[in-house]
Amino acid sequence: MKKPSPLFAAILALVCHAAHAVVIPVSEDTYSAPSEKIGKAFGKENFMLINGEGAAALLRFDVADYAGLIQPSNVSSARLVFHFCEVKKAGDLTIRAVSSEWTEAAQGRREAPTLSAAVLHTIPAGAVIQDQFAVVDVTAQVKQWLANPESDFGLAVTCGAATNVQIATKEGVKTGHPAWLEIESHLVSGNDQIAAGVDAAKLGDGKVSNTEFAFLDGVLSPLQAQLNDLNTYFSNAIPTAVAGKVDRAGDTMTGPLTVRSDIKLGTDGQFQAAAGDEKLRTMRGTLVPTSTTAIETRAGSGFTVTNVGAKKFRVNFTVPFSGLPTIITSYHNDTGVAFAAVSELTAKGVTLGLDLPGLTAEFILVGPR
Repeated sequence: MKKPSPLFAAILALVCHAAHAVVIPVSEDTYSAPSEKIGKAFGKENFMLINGEGAAALLRFDVADYAGLIQPSNVSSARLVFHFCEVKKAGDLTIRAVSSEWTEAAQGRREAPTLSAAVLHTIPAGAVIQDQFAVVDVTAQVKQWLANPESDFGLAVTCGAATNVQIATKEGVKTGHPAWLEIESHLVSGNDQIAAGVDAAKLGDGKVSNTEFAFLDGVLSPLQAQLNDLNTYFSNAIPTAVAGKVDRAGDTMTGPLTVRSDIKLGTDGQFQAAAGDEKLRTMRGTLVPTSTTAIETRAGSGFTVTNVGAKKFRVNFTVPFSGLPTIITSYHNDTGVAFAAVSELTAKGVTLGLDLPGLTAEFILVGPR
């Protein structure tokens, strides 16, 4: 699968007082077998299987791409979050830093990367529960990656011999939830980090030095890059996430919309949308003749009524139908109901023959939009 852009979908949120929370989705995930080998297609699996000594789930978040944008000293906490999509045999799990290069995209069976001997965290067997999340503090490791970007090879989840656990991957959205990394930090660019001496007077006089401009560019360019990546994410990733359920045609939704599920309407979704094989619209009206040449409209909209002869009235549609509609009419009072005579029906209007004043004429039209 294609590796996303390093800052792809990084969501800057929770801007509260002087803090940022950066949520980084996993960029690569695969696993190695107990033989410490990575299989040819392991990087395309819906899960990462760890089932014995030597097996490891490998996760990479490209934290190194944030070096210089997030200062290690500003990081207040960092948490690894991943999902147990299946637990056949629970056991203690350990989190370690990966210490050599690897990629999920490599072809063929290959050696697993080396792991640090230091255990960052241990998840006890009692906390390894199917369909639950593991939340692991990795603050110290993230600070080290930000200070030394070249050491960022990701994290590994390892286990003991009597363990059989599956961890969800980014390819297995129907199986579970892919991992992510949360980093909480102070503001990246506060007033104290702006180059000294850049003020309105120097900007007006053109006296800002290239060094000062370069500093500002170094602060602002990564932020703009993140905004650009977020725009790409919300334009592409979200429609992809609902593929098969909602299809859109263009960002302005001017084209057809296909919804493969029930549609509910109303302020509380209390109404169900009508459906059919044709593209139809409806119109209804209630008319009361007051004389042989005059009539009142009591209900309905989207039409006007004119007298076209004795006891004949033309209902003109404000917006014509695209083809000939179907009409049902009635003509009634308290003693009975009869059909009103339709002498002409077109896509633009209908002529009704209405008899006695004081009776009520009603019609319903259904036709192609």
